[in-house]
Amino acid sequence: MAVKSALGRLASSAASRVKSWVRRGLDIASDEVARFFGVRATLSGVAVTDRTALEATSYFAGVRNLAEDLATLPLLLYRRLDARRKERDPDHPLYTLLHEKPNEEADIVQFLEMTQAWLVMRRNGYAEVVRDGAGRVVALWPISPKRVSVRRFEGELLYTVTLPEGERDARTGLPVTLLDRSRILHLKAFALDGVLGESTITLHQEAIGLALALDRYGAAFFGNDATPGGVYEYPGKLKDDTYQRMIRELEEPHRGLANKHRLVLLEEGMKFNATGVENDHAQFVDSKRHSVEEMARLNRVPPHLIGDLSRSTFSNIEHQSIDYVMYSIRPWAVRWEKAILTQLLLPAERRTHFAEFLLDALLRGDSSTRANVLNVMRQSGVINADEWRALDNMNPIEDGSGEVYLVNGGMVPAAMAGAQRKPAPTVDPDRMFRPLFQAAAERCIRREAAEVTRAAEKLGAEGVLKFEARIVEAYRSQEDHVRQAWMPLAVAVGEAVRGENGPDLSEWALQYVRNVAAARARAAEEQIRAILAGSPSDPRGQLQAMVDGWTREEPRAMAAREARAMVESVRRWLGEAFAA
Repeated sequence: MAVKSALGRLASSAASRVKSWVRRGLDIASDEVARFFGVRATLSGVAVTDRTALEATSYFAGVRNLAEDLATLPLLLYRRLDARRKERDPDHPLYTLLHEKPNEEADIVQFLEMTQAWLVMRRNGYAEVVRDGAGRVVALWPISPKRVSVRRFEGELLYTVTLPEGERDARTGLPVTLLDRSRILHLKAFALDGVLGESTITLHQEAIGLALALDRYGAAFFGNDATPGGVYEYPGKLKDDTYQRMIRELEEPHRGLANKHRLVLLEEGMKFNATGVENDHAQFVDSKRHSVEEMARLNRVPPHLIGDLSRSTFSNIEHQSIDYVMYSIRPWAVRWEKAILTQLLLPAERRTHFAEFLLDALLRGDSSTRANVLNVMRQSGVINADEWRALDNMNPIEDGSGEVYLVNGGMVPAAMAGAQRKPAPTVDPDRMFRPLFQAAAERCIRREAAEVTRAAEKLGAEGVLKFEARIVEAYRSQEDHVRQAWMPLAVAVGEAVRGENGPDLSEWALQYVRNVAAARARAAEEQIRAILAGSPSDPRGQLQAMVDGWTREEPRAMAAREARAMVESVRRWLGEAFAA
């Protein structure tokens, strides 16, 4: 479809609608016209637009909280390793856009805050997507919803964007441009037609208008108040010049907040009859409080976050904050994550990559409760000391001892039940631990094969030197995964050999697992270099054959080899320890 043709049809549709209003004599304030322009009169008499709505402090506070809190959360792009594991993928071009800088002019916090604020108010947020020749996203530019209209032409959604004043579309020369779905990121909420979200400003104009009217009424009351106020009663008739003098002396010195409660001197039998209505009689304060609750309800924000602490206590405010993360921030975060998955990632990448906000920081409770939870996880072997330190923004322990996973002495895997009570001569790794050795070996070889395959796919484009650098880096990071797979097994085997009493085995287990990782890395790198040194015509094919052989044969061989070596190693270490 030609761009000019589509724009022409849009203009024709809008013109036809205006002519229809003229023929039917519709008022400019009618609901149909108001829906088209997004603004209509309210019963409170206050016009509600995007800008005026933010003048209501309670509504602004809710929008600001949702926008700022979401924008300051880390947004990361992950690569799936398998059904249960993931890792960050900083090499993907979208990672930097989502985590640091989406375009040349804004950082990610500014981008998310702006777009999320539009999303909260208008229930629609837009950004132009700039792609390279391969279809990958290279920039995201936010677009105000006020400049975007969405129409469906021949089954396809098209976005008409009004350009800033003075700009013209390079293809058509018109002050508007058309974007298809591949060129725009469209986030929407509460979209009854599946195309556009229902604007909060439009749906709840009366509630927002009432909040604005109360603010303006309060300001006008104190700005124009003249106390004492009411009717002055005079027994006779005043002359004109006397009347003017009395007006000046009675009204002007008492107008405004600064002159409230000043004394008045009445002359010649004049009396004062109060007729003003006090604010408490008009329930002004209650109306203001109700308006704050309405704005909190509208944005689904706890009242204490927009300044209303009347019903907050020490015991419930923490749980209200957690509820805010779960039921206010998380739904918005999921909308962003799904929009990134379906609109920014290429179809082939959607099975391997996904974006995710880190909500952990907002979900932290009080310090003592959090410490107790982490302590239970530490004692149960779920986290190690370095992982705990990372959660508290501390560096790992220098000597590497923080990498060890510890458990309470009475807790062992079900398959190893009773192993600690057996004396050293009866330890049979083939019978007791072989399934666990097999599982640990398969876990390491599977990840190792995936890393080598991923590097080999880029061999043709990047060359041998870059490929070798990737292999070295892969095996450097592989050491962490080997520790996670083998450390619990090494501790269990060591304790079974040692018996109930004996020296601590943490140092031996850590050193043994490091040796396993280093030996496996040396053997694999030798095989890879041998293939590359032969200058084959198809190194990728030979590398893939090597990896397939690893997957079939190496886990069983590695399990049998390490089952024997580990028992011999711990016995040798225990002998040296007792001798010392």
